[in-house]
Amino acid sequence: MRVIFIDGVNKKIEELEIEGSLKELQDLAAAQSGIICIANYITYNGTENIIYVDDEGLLGNTFPMKGFEYKGIFYAGNGVIVGSNHGDSISSNLLVTDLNRMIDFVEKNEEEVTEMLNTGFKIFSDGIELNY
Repeated sequence: MRVIFIDGVNKKIEELEIEGSLKELQDLAAAQSGIICIANYITYNGTENIIYVDDEGLLGNTFPMKGFEYKGIFYAGNGVIVGSNHGDSISSNLLVTDLNRMIDFVEKNEEEVTEMLNTGFKIFSDGIELNY
């Protein structure tokens, strides 16, 4: 299956051929937690494509936090894009050249990440402090 790998740390996008197992997707996109989640959808030439990212990517405590933005939303770390056909994963039909125009590689500092989360805890470079 053809997927698009977004390397948010090294700021590059590449096509990869994988078998399409959940483990392969997790290994590509979920360095922080090992668990992926659906981040967003891209419809391209009539085919739905799904962006998977690390479910807990924003909980990393390495700053500046590297990642990418799509439609103004920041995703920490890496992402992987697969095509979707009524819930079944298929090869992505996205072109790397087009995706390069859709996303921006960015870095966020502690304050920016904490402001994004704004959910009762604050992230510091040496850990997390709960604010109840």
